[in-house]
Amino acid sequence: MNNCHIAFLDMLDLNNPKGIRGASSLRIIVQNPVEFRCTSLITPTELQKIFWGNRMKGHIATELIGKPLLKALTNKPSIVLVRKPEFMELRPHIEIPLFQLLRHEELSSMASPWVEESTEEDMTRPTIGGYVPLIRKNHRNYPQDIQAWKELLTETEKGYDLLDPFERIGKALAIIHQQEARKPGG
Repeated sequence: MNNCHIAFLDMLDLNNPKGIRGASSLRIIVQNPVEFRCTSLITPTELQKIFWGNRMKGHIATELIGKPLLKALTNKPSIVLVRKPEFMELRPHIEIPLFQLLRHEELSSMASPWVEESTEEDMTRPTIGGYVPLIRKNHRNYPQDIQAWKELLTETEKGYDLLDPFERIGKALAIIHQQEARKPGG
């Protein structure tokens, strides 16, 4: 599908100065970048950390990264892919199908509590280039999202490394963070 716009959303914990920065990379299929957006550094206060507790990262992923970045995109995504479990909390706030991608060994440590138990159907089917199969998880309250995956990504998953855009986002965020830290007053 040449017109399938995929939004890859990710966030990175950073140091010097310490904080979280999020980014979205919108691509046609997987290989062609169309847009890149990132947040400014998000630095929760100690008071916010106390009040939000273990919900802090979910709040940041949804309200301060996911919703604003998806809204800022010029081209509307057909589907959203994430790695971090906190982004699954974003799904009730958007009309776009959202999936968490995990390596098999990450299933027990990174799977969102908002997803169902894994089934054989959750496994991607890469066949070209030796890409490792991934576990595809959707929000448990949105089982209809599976149909969007089947329509939009069944062929794409066979020929592309779906984790590559996340690696590129991480590298881009690290570079942006370094550049801003070197600015006077940064």
